[in-house]
Amino acid sequence: MSPASTFNIPHALAALDSGVIAAPEDKQTYDGSASDPSHRGARHTLASAIRNAVVWNFQPAALRLSAVREAAYLRRLSYGNMDSSSGLTTFRLGGSLHVTPEEQAEFLVHLYHDALPLRSHSMKAVKHMLIEPPSVVVNAAGKQPCDGPWPQDAFISAKPDSIAV
Repeated sequence: MSPASTFNIPHALAALDSGVIAAPEDKQTYDGSASDPSHRGARHTLASAIRNAVVWNFQPAALRLSAVREAAYLRRLSYGNMDSSSGLTTFRLGGSLHVTPEEQAEFLVHLYHDALPLRSHSMKAVKHMLIEPPSVVVNAAGKQPCDGPWPQDAFISAKPDSIAV
């Protein structure tokens, strides 16, 4: 299946690892290119873009990465079928890139075990971005209650559309 916004996780890793996004807290402003007018004037960090599935935030990073480096990161991460041929900014959105649930889970296990062939600070930064606030899971639809009885030191790492680990 198409990874859609779940690809924001490997995309953020590639952007940080390559340096096309210097730091997780760097903000981008909506440039008007996306079709959703609700984003006008919006500014997002990499973390808020992942959490809220802000597609337009990842388009400039894809362009800075280039088709060659996007393809190289897909191979390096062994992500899904590793096919970005349908277009630099759309291959993950119903395009040529496909990933099975098992491949997605394996990718996340490698991320959480620091076993991806990337710089450790990139993996640490993305894992930190995925940690949810206590008692909620935040996604594009807003804050969703997630009460538990949770151990005091427990936390949830999540991505809109999927629970990471």
